[in-house]
Amino acid sequence: MKITATVFLSLAAGSAFAAAQSNQHIYPDENRAPLGADAQERVKEMEGNKYNKPHFRIPSAEYRPGWEQLRGEAVPKWLEDGKFGIYTHWGLYSVPGNKDVSNTYIRYMYKDRVDKKKGATTVSAWHTEKYGKPTEFGYSDFTEKFLCEGFDGQEYVDVMKDAGAKFGGLCIVHHDGFLLWDSDVVPWNVGKMGPKRDIYGEFVDAAKGADFKTIATFHHARSFGYATSQLEESEFSEEEKAKLDLFNPEFDTWFFPKWGKADAKLFDELWLKKVKEVVDKYNPDSLWFDGLKPADHCTEESHLEMMNYYFGKAEKENREVAVFNKLPGTGVFNFPQGVGIKCYEGGRDQPPFATGPFLVDKAISYPWSYVEDKQYKFGPDYHVDALIDMVSRGGYYFMSLTPMGDGTIPPKEKEICAEIGKWLKVNGDAIYGTRMWKIASEGPLGTFMYKPDKGVIYWDYREADKKGQIRFTQKGDFMYAIFLDWEEDEFVIRSLGKDMIPNAKIESIELLGYDGELKTKQTADALVIESLEKKPHNYAYAFKIKLSGDVGEKMVAGQPFIMEEESMSYDAIDKKHFH
Repeated sequence: MKITATVFLSLAAGSAFAAAQSNQHIYPDENRAPLGADAQERVKEMEGNKYNKPHFRIPSAEYRPGWEQLRGEAVPKWLEDGKFGIYTHWGLYSVPGNKDVSNTYIRYMYKDRVDKKKGATTVSAWHTEKYGKPTEFGYSDFTEKFLCEGFDGQEYVDVMKDAGAKFGGLCIVHHDGFLLWDSDVVPWNVGKMGPKRDIYGEFVDAAKGADFKTIATFHHARSFGYATSQLEESEFSEEEKAKLDLFNPEFDTWFFPKWGKADAKLFDELWLKKVKEVVDKYNPDSLWFDGLKPADHCTEESHLEMMNYYFGKAEKENREVAVFNKLPGTGVFNFPQGVGIKCYEGGRDQPPFATGPFLVDKAISYPWSYVEDKQYKFGPDYHVDALIDMVSRGGYYFMSLTPMGDGTIPPKEKEICAEIGKWLKVNGDAIYGTRMWKIASEGPLGTFMYKPDKGVIYWDYREADKKGQIRFTQKGDFMYAIFLDWEEDEFVIRSLGKDMIPNAKIESIELLGYDGELKTKQTADALVIESLEKKPHNYAYAFKIKLSGDVGEKMVAGQPFIMEEESMSYDAIDKKHFH
């Protein structure tokens, strides 16, 4: 990919602060991956009701030449093969660890109110009881308690690697706007306040020493006015205004309050400088963004300049890098079609036929950040099944840890990571370096959920009984059939029956983690493998099967479809859908 001077000149031609969203043209993602008969039945059921469809946006005309040059960037091989990453949600909000609002604490600590999402909140009263009134102890004062005594970059990398992750990083800035790197752009960071350490720098140094790929996740596009989004200036007395950090002009470039003098243009400039600074100082192997839709405070021009800068630098250095393209709650991907790797938060709004490559990010257990008395509803089996499911469908899994306020990784999270790693040490051959098989799954698609009344679709791996649920992957001459649950009598794979693969031959079958011979038979309807008296491990069981000949596609019930828009220019897409 080469960035030309012509493109940069074209970027400057448009007004950066136009109302980008008001005239935005969007169209649905109609691409489809092949599905087996069972998954296709779930899709028919889903399509018989309403559901939220992911959409792409057509970029503004003046920026299309730049976006065109970014289309089709190759997925780095380290990501294609690595499959699994881990990061963290950790920041000032982790210090109070309030279970009701977790990492959104800044929005609720100044006034109690009735919130449309959370109902009546009592966070401000809780804050007052624990730390004093917000006039005495504001959000900025948490920097005095955020000393990061429990943070060790090497330990973080070790925990992630022991879990089997091949890339990892930190959420280096969340919506609260406080930076976890030593920044010269603004003083609201760990290098100038709190621990006075370069936290992300320490992590990156440890990662590079361990040949561990890095990611930086940026959530600060949503910081503009975030702290005051549910507040009005009229709610505060003059005495309160004189004492609150939200009204102190010194902090305007941190909180960007709605009543402050720091405006959208300044926020946009600082947003871009922060990303460029991280790219220059730490050379992360991948970038992930939250809340990145074109807006006055975070413009399309800045998004494009950031992408050009990152990919251009990587090209000069001959490095393989990736940028993830999140699908936010609006249902419209951050970037135009073909730019970046699609990302579905928690699997939200991702239909079974979604095409890869894609990434799904989930918390090790919700909420997203550490809270007092945190309960872990998701065990290692949940995350192993999630990883298997995503890899079988051509995707990658990105799990978030939730360190405590001082940076200590909770013991329960270390335990979960160690168990995932133990499973991968035995079964990694069925995950790492694999690609999609003819279809992703067989059997009940119990991990796919949707609520017809709301049109919400998502993925959940807590189902106790996953019997008969199989996921497939392949690598070289081998395909892998991974059963999400143990079968007491026999493991049945209908996709490998003689009638289904008449021109192929099964050469060998082994169960990963088991050294003995397996009793098998191939009938017209299925490959049948007799179960064992004892499980080789605790969850998800992978059969490695060597096939020769032409496997064919008789097992494909839901046919794949590639939109013609994939190879059309944005001008042509705009003309097709809107002219």
